[in-house]
Amino acid sequence: MGRDKRNEKLSGFVPLLFRTTDAPAWVALNVYAKALFPMMKKRAGPHGSQNGKFSLSVREAAEYLGCSKDTATRAMHELQAKGFAFPVRVGALGAQGLGNASEWRVTDTATPDRKPATCEFLQWQPGQEYPVKRGKRPPKKTKPCPTR
Repeated sequence: MGRDKRNEKLSGFVPLLFRTTDAPAWVALNVYAKALFPMMKKRAGPHGSQNGKFSLSVREAAEYLGCSKDTATRAMHELQAKGFAFPVRVGALGAQGLGNASEWRVTDTATPDRKPATCEFLQWQPGQEYPVKRGKRPPKKTKPCPTR
């Protein structure tokens, strides 16, 4: 007896649309940003079910990419500057060292509340970057003034 191939399910995949990869903004991305974008689309869920709600920290991105936190931060900033992803809520490091990761929205996917994909990267022009939202850094510890 043969197996019924109709009941076999495919493994999950993340579609990268031609309109995305053919855009001049995509060509201008560095390799780390190009590698990070599919991970963000995966986190956005099938049909954007988590788009605008998924969290991704710099440390998670650095571990996934196999690079330093600074390189992962630059990749996230580049995705923002070119219009591929924007933080809905910017994360920060708390007072006790516990941080909250940023929540992201991928622009080539619709959001769960039925807002269509905005595709800001299609309007990107060289030299006209989108503003980058940066997390707040904790204040530096200052040395007390010497007393005489």
